[in-house]
Amino acid sequence: MTEAYSEEQQNEVLAELRAGKTVEQLAGTTAIPLDRLKKWGRAAGLLPQLRKAGGGRKPILDAAGLLVLRKLIEANGKLTLEELAAAFTEETKQSLGSGTVAKAMKELGYRKVKLQKAPSKPSAPLAGSAATAASVKTTKRQSRAPTHGFNWR
Repeated sequence: MTEAYSEEQQNEVLAELRAGKTVEQLAGTTAIPLDRLKKWGRAAGLLPQLRKAGGGRKPILDAAGLLVLRKLIEANGKLTLEELAAAFTEETKQSLGSGTVAKAMKELGYRKVKLQKAPSKPSAPLAGSAATAASVKTTKRQSRAPTHGFNWR
């Protein structure tokens, strides 16, 4: 059964809290329950809140970690997420997963771009010339970019 307390009682308790008494001392001297005294103290700003609003999980990478990751990407942008995580661990001794690396890269503004073949330039060999046909094949092979891996931009 909840007991109603007057504003006068509440103001007296708050005045004693301001004077330096603890909530436990007041609970011993008054007939007011400890949880009610704490509630009044928090509402008046005399006691700390139970938890911070919007707390949540702390980020794994801080600003320094993001800078190290950016340096690694700029040094070699063709690494996979797992390779970046391994390089980051080697550099900082802090282990990361590939998902964390992906989130951090998104935060840094990078996106994954799949490498594609470079368009080949068709050039017609001169009629009857075997040497020109062989040179066209060589230039086609040399003009192709790698077809595997990823690039970070």
